[in-house]
Amino acid sequence: MDCPQFTYIPEDVYAACKSGNAQCWVHRGGFVISKIDLDMYSGERSFFIWIAGATEMGHDFATRFNEFFKDVARQNGCTKIETGTGMQEVEAHLIHSGWTRNHTIFSQNLVEGRE
Repeated sequence: MDCPQFTYIPEDVYAACKSGNAQCWVHRGGFVISKIDLDMYSGERSFFIWIAGATEMGHDFATRFNEFFKDVARQNGCTKIETGTGMQEVEAHLIHSGWTRNHTIFSQNLVEGRE
């Protein structure tokens, strides 16, 4: 899937996992890359689902393991679980599955030729 808003490359993901700054979870039908983020103001830890991929869209892979990841988050001292998406279909599915939209990021490119 082409997602030009994501600036990382596969090597960045590999390096984050290899260094222990991210965790790769693999299951039949897809994968999740997670990391623990620290709120620089409150000091709270957040379990962030950074990247998720499924072999087939529409099979609920994005939320099927939600309780598992909540448990992992709690075990790591996190006070919340978060994720993000640039895809409206995934956003609608997350909201329908009990997630809450906290904020939306908007941007304007300042370099000619970029969308």
